[in-house]
Amino acid sequence: MTAFFLTIGAGNCLITACQDFRYREIHLLPLIFFALSGVFYRYSESGWAFLGEWLTNLTLLASMLSLVWLFYRIKGTKKVMDVKMGWGDVIFLAILGIWLKPFSFLFFYSANTFLLSIVFVLGRMTGMIPETYPIPLAGVLGIAFSVFMPLWHFFLPENYFYP
Repeated sequence: MTAFFLTIGAGNCLITACQDFRYREIHLLPLIFFALSGVFYRYSESGWAFLGEWLTNLTLLASMLSLVWLFYRIKGTKKVMDVKMGWGDVIFLAILGIWLKPFSFLFFYSANTFLLSIVFVLGRMTGMIPETYPIPLAGVLGIAFSVFMPLWHFFLPENYFYP
């Protein structure tokens, strides 16, 4: 049954990625299905214990977003949300926190954001990515999730990313 919910979640991630790349907006319906499939997936694995892990992930996310907000405020940017980062990215990250345990969430977010930053810096240096093109964070994380979550589920030991 977990494979079914994983397939639903990965499919909705790909829909979200397509919307983020093409339209630079994320619709609510795929996010709702992504969240619901994540709840059913995690409940089938660990019962209601996942709620505590999700709250831990939300705390980590709030800390990271506070640092980003503080960084841009120090630089003098008045409005951070909807200019530097969209609410769709934040909601997607909050829902992603349902799917992953805290260490996995932190690793997944950090690794993908680091790789995405390198790609965008190189792309902008070479002129392949325009300076005005915003980073599609939810789209990139959605594609990475759709690729790596099935690998984690089917091929790695249960607690590989969670000590």
